[in-house]
Amino acid sequence: NTLINAVPNLGKLASISGEQVVNIGSQDMNDEVWLKLAQRVNETLKSADVDAVLITHGTDTLEETSYFLSLVTKSAKPVVMVGSMRPATAISADGPANIYNGVAVATSPEAKGRGTLVCLNDEFHYARNVMKTDTTSVQTFSSLNRGPAGLVHTGKVQWFEPMDKKLGAASEFSVDGLDRL
Repeated sequence: NTLINAVPNLGKLASISGEQVVNIGSQDMNDEVWLKLAQRVNETLKSADVDAVLITHGTDTLEETSYFLSLVTKSAKPVVMVGSMRPATAISADGPANIYNGVAVATSPEAKGRGTLVCLNDEFHYARNVMKTDTTSVQTFSSLNRGPAGLVHTGKVQWFEPMDKKLGAASEFSVDGLDRL
């Protein structure tokens, strides 16, 4: 909740609650954590009072985690992942703006059925296509072969064309009943 409270005007976009599934550096992500996260996301999205899930994540493995979730999330409700390239102590930290814009994307009516999205630096991308292209630039996440799913600036969302792949409930993959990958 400290993170939620640190983002100005976030409560004007949505009613938000938070929970910490794990607290590790994203370079330490592994099968066990991916499975735990996927199962928690699926469980949360089944709730009638939940419209979307936003996940904050380190950028080292953000593309891998988002792609995995795009394959195993069994809901049309949006899942949006955000990260930041600059730490909170930086002169112009990007985390709060990315969270704010991520919530705007997650609450956008057009986000339903679009699968897992990654939102940073005023863009959002389909998890299937997004790649980290630089280790320091805030403009590091790109969809090189497709372009972004859309743009978002100060909470205003502009969508581009939808994906043509099986996402969400239509995905062929599932983590239900698994205790390991």
